Amino acid sequence: MFDLVGKVCLVTGASGLIGLEICRALAQQGAIVLALYHAHGETLRAMAAESFADQGSIDAIECDLRQREALAPLLADLLRRHDRIDVLVCCAGKTVRKAAMLTGQAEHDDLFDLNVNAPIQLARQLLRPMFRQNGGRIIFIGSHAGTQGLPGQAVYAATKAALHAYAKSLAAEVGERNITVNVVAPGVVADEHSTVYTAEEQQRVCGAIGLRRPGRPAEIASVVAFLASPAAAYISGAVIPVDGAARF
Repeated sequence: MFDLVGKVCLVTGASGLIGLEICRALAQQGAIVLALYHAHGETLRAMAAESFADQGSIDAIECDLRQREALAPLLADLLRRHDRIDVLVCCAGKTVRKAAMLTGQAEHDDLFDLNVNAPIQLARQLLRPMFRQNGGRIIFIGSHAGTQGLPGQAVYAATKAALHAYAKSLAAEVGERNITVNVVAPGVVADEHSTVYTAEEQQRVCGAIGLRRPGRPAEIASVVAFLASPAAAYISGAVIPVDGAARF
């Protein structure tokens, strides 16, 4: 589909619902995937043991992005081992479903730390190596909530809006160095284990989606694989909705 043979791709949140599929999609196109995860890594580690076409591979690496002092040494080690990182995909994130006035300061800080500060720090630390190699791809996983807002998840929506704005601004700053910066903004994604919505709420939400169903993680991952590939060389500063024509 998209030729990523030999490309080194760093993916955060790799053990999550969307992160797993992103790692799979990139490895299937021949990429060397450095998959950072913090918890629940069993499925990711099992995937890393699989064989992929065109020498694609997945290296599962445990890492807490909120431990900032450990991040720079980890990136330095990965750059020593692989010489370059061509693609950064920031997928790690979390949400809190709670009214704005009931969201405590600790919850607010935790959301901004993981959803905004961590991806910005990663991008900033990898820009210099990307400058030296004269090119790179930075892809943030945003959200439909970051463009439309989402009652009951105001702080989460605010973190994603901040990430969208950062990506657009950064794209204009680094484009002359052949670096693209984009956001993939999913809407509702199918997760049979999720407790975010009740069955009744899921039915009501799907009624407000043009395709009348939630998205599949693989459908998000395919857009990421496209943006990481040479086929997307002239796309930068974009927030690409992958939400099935959601109108809520």
